[in-house]
Amino acid sequence: MTEITRELILSVPDSEDASCAVKENGKLVEYITQDHQRIGAIYCCRISEYVKAYGACFCEIGEERRGYLNTDAYRAGDWVLCQVNGEAHEQKGMRLTDNVKLSGAYVVVLGSGTVGISGKISDESTRGRLKQLGEKLLSSYAESSLGVIFRTEAGQASDKEIEAEFLSLLQQGKMILKSFDLAKKNGNPKMVYQPEWIAKMLLRYPPNTISSVLCDNPVLGYEIETKYPIFTGKIHLCKAPAMQTTGIANKLSTLLGRKVWLKCGGYLVFDKTEAMTVIDVNSGKTSGMRSSGELARTVNFQAAEEIMRSIRLRGIGGMILCDMIDMEAEADRTELLDLMAKIGKNDPDSPQIHDITKLGIVEITRKRTKNTEYLDKRG
Repeated sequence: MTEITRELILSVPDSEDASCAVKENGKLVEYITQDHQRIGAIYCCRISEYVKAYGACFCEIGEERRGYLNTDAYRAGDWVLCQVNGEAHEQKGMRLTDNVKLSGAYVVVLGSGTVGISGKISDESTRGRLKQLGEKLLSSYAESSLGVIFRTEAGQASDKEIEAEFLSLLQQGKMILKSFDLAKKNGNPKMVYQPEWIAKMLLRYPPNTISSVLCDNPVLGYEIETKYPIFTGKIHLCKAPAMQTTGIANKLSTLLGRKVWLKCGGYLVFDKTEAMTVIDVNSGKTSGMRSSGELARTVNFQAAEEIMRSIRLRGIGGMILCDMIDMEAEADRTELLDLMAKIGKNDPDSPQIHDITKLGIVEITRKRTKNTEYLDKRG
C-alpha cells in the first residue's frame, strides 16, 4: 500500500442513519452509510440445500433471501455459524463464510489454530515477541481450535494492551457461541451478532494511517477514545451535521452522478447492468492538444484516477469494464494499467486490474461488499 494519510469524518445525527466519509491526502474517496451494512454480521444458519453443480450451499438465515456459502463441507439440515463477507446483490442473497473472525485494533481472533503476524512488521525481535505472546494467549485462554493474527499496530502496542483486547474479543466470541447454540436449539436461523458500525469504520484501515477523526457527536468522540486508545489525540469535534459542515454533502451530488467531468474537459459516464458496470470515457470539451495521441493520453490518465476513486466512492463491485480512448503506443497502455493498479492498492476492497483489450477496454474486478447506488441516474 502506498504512503497515505487518511481523515475520517463521522456523522451521527439523531434523526438519520450514521455516515462515514474517508479522505486520502485531502481527496474524498469513500462515503459509507450505516443502513443495510451487513458485512461482518454473524448468523446462525441452517443449510437448506447443497447444490453439487456449484459446490456450494444455500442457507436459511431468518430473512427473506437465503445466504450463499461457497463450500461443499455441509449438507441440508446442518447448522453452521457463518459470517457475511458480501452484501446481497440484485436477486442474490448475501455471501457467507464459515471462517468466522473478530477484529480489534491490534489483533484478529479466528478459528485457525495458528499465530499470524502482519508482514508489515519487519523487526525480528518484535515478531519474536508477538509470536511468543500469541502462543501464550492461546494456550492460557483459548481453545486449541482458535488462532490469532497480530495487526501492524500491534508492533507499537504493549503486551498488556494486546492481552486486554484479545480477552475482550474472546469474551465477545463466547457470547456469540451461546447465542448460536440457543438459536439452534430453538430451530431458529437468525443473526446472532451485528458488529458495531462505528468500529467497522475505524478498523477498516490501519489506524496508524488515520491522522484525524472528525466527529459531530461529543459522546461518540469520548467513546472512541475510551474504547480505542490508539485514536487518543486524533478525535476532533465539529458542528453537526458533519457532512454539511465539511461540504461533503454538496460534493456528493456531483461526484456520484451518472456523468462525472474531468479537469481536462473530458467526462465519464457510468451505467450499471445486472452483470457488470460499464464506464465510458469521452474526450468531451478537451482541447489544445498537439495530436490525437496526446489527447488520448491526457484524457485516459485523468479518467483512470477518477475511475479508481469513483468505484470506491460508489461501492461498485463485481465486473467493471472501462471503455477508454484508444492509445496506439503499447508503453502508454502499460503505464495506464500500472497507474490504476497502484491507486487500487489503497482500496481495502482489493480491485484487480486485469488487462486492456485490443478495443481499449480496461477490465477490472472488485469485491462486492455493498449495494451500488447512484445519487443522480439522469446525469
